[in-house]
Amino acid sequence: AKAPKLKTLSKEELFAKLAPATVLIVIPSRDGFSIGSGAIVDGSGLVITNAHVVDASTGTVQIYMYNPKERTLETNLRDHVKNHSPLIGRVTKRGKDVDLALVRLPELVNSYPTIGLGDSDALRIGQDVVAIGNPHGLTWTFTSGTISAIRKDALQTETPINPGNSDRPLLDMHGQVIGINTFIRKESQGLGFAIPINTVKEFIEKFAKNTEVEGPPV
Repeated sequence: AKAPKLKTLSKEELFAKLAPATVLIVIPSRDGFSIGSGAIVDGSGLVITNAHVVDASTGTVQIYMYNPKERTLETNLRDHVKNHSPLIGRVTKRGKDVDLALVRLPELVNSYPTIGLGDSDALRIGQDVVAIGNPHGLTWTFTSGTISAIRKDALQTETPINPGNSDRPLLDMHGQVIGINTFIRKESQGLGFAIPINTVKEFIEKFAKNTEVEGPPV
């Protein structure tokens, strides 16, 4: 049977649907905060992010969820952290050869909002993509762009990437994750690279059952 055709969503619909499943990851330190973004990919509370986001964590991170009732957001991270209560996430896997990590949220009675996983083999150069992340601590920033090229081990995208949202999910116009943004070429504008979602899926399938906290490599 053919897979059902997915509905194309407007940017407004995409943000409304996906922001609740996109999280802000904060690791307090003596100097302030280390921050990143993540996507909830399983209703039980499994978050995918980059390994470099959780580098500074000894095993737990603070996770802030999006609140759709808040029409305006704080302009800086300190105020957001001061005015909101985090969930405590446990880092259950840090990738060694791939820049990915899994974080487990506390159990809920209901399930968490999630983002579906797409198919990076079906992507086409020139197709529209969007991303939600926390660049420079500016929470739940929505950006849009294009698939610029499909490389051997990365999707090249033309979407603005800044510290704090290099790890945000890259999404297609159906609202599925098609990659996890991982790095940007320094001294360049609009040259971002994402780990294809099919690589991410393998990582999730392999390590999703991990429940023990995994500390940083010694």
